[in-house]
Amino acid sequence: MLIDNFPEVVNGRAKVKIHEPFVDGRNSDFEAIYKKIEEPVERIDIDMDGVRTIDDAGLGRLILFRKHHSESRVAMHIVNCSSRLRRVLFNFNMDRFFYISPV
Repeated sequence: MLIDNFPEVVNGRAKVKIHEPFVDGRNSDFEAIYKKIEEPVERIDIDMDGVRTIDDAGLGRLILFRKHHSESRVAMHIVNCSSRLRRVLFNFNMDRFFYISPV
């Protein structure tokens, strides 16, 4: 499983953990998982500790995730990503949509 089946929600904070490369549509279960996050949550953490690579499909899925939760004004954070992955996210201006935590 690339992504935890059920997002963990504690004290208004949801956590989605991605375990493997976020590429080539292999993350097709991601949309079903993030839609399971029920309101109200104040913050969603996308834990990318297991992600070493991401492609345009993975970036697109992240943007769809943001769009899905845009009306609720929930804070969205990308956490536990490698310095290399962090650079890629900044190069594609993902910091416009997400807070990207320091390494």
